[in-house]
Amino acid sequence: MIEDDVPNDPPDAAKPKPPATVAELVAGNKDFSLLLAAVQAADKAILALLSNRRAKLTVFAPPNAAFEALLEDLDLSAEDLLGNKALVTSVLLNHVISGAAVSSRALKSAQLVQTALKGVPGQLGILKQKTLGVRIVTSTNQVAKVTAANIAAGRSIVHVVDQVLIPSGLL
Repeated sequence: MIEDDVPNDPPDAAKPKPPATVAELVAGNKDFSLLLAAVQAADKAILALLSNRRAKLTVFAPPNAAFEALLEDLDLSAEDLLGNKALVTSVLLNHVISGAAVSSRALKSAQLVQTALKGVPGQLGILKQKTLGVRIVTSTNQVAKVTAANIAAGRSIVHVVDQVLIPSGLL
């Protein structure tokens, strides 16, 4: 019998469970540490929404690089941004579609979606092309690219975007 150095997992080895909520997904990924800090700095209702196991959400999640670019563009420190609870709350609400877990396949080009930030500032446009992929357009005409799509988090779906989505009238 020849033994190798590669351990064999028993056939019934438990695979890691996918995160049960968006909050779990964000907390478990170091690339979302600034997003996690923003969630913790925002109104408690944001954390409650993202921690709700029953919630069906679509979340456009900006990674650390997106937050760092925003801070540089605005010449702000993370502490300055996170210290403004109303601003952080509005910005985060602009990344969440409540009531539906929408896959990238279900997003349609020229579609207008309403985020949890009510009214025109919270409307996002969808651009979808085979060669360019999915893009999100904010009420300020900012265009963000979906860089990773359809990440399951319980009953919700997360799409990673390359920019923090800023609604009109905030900055």
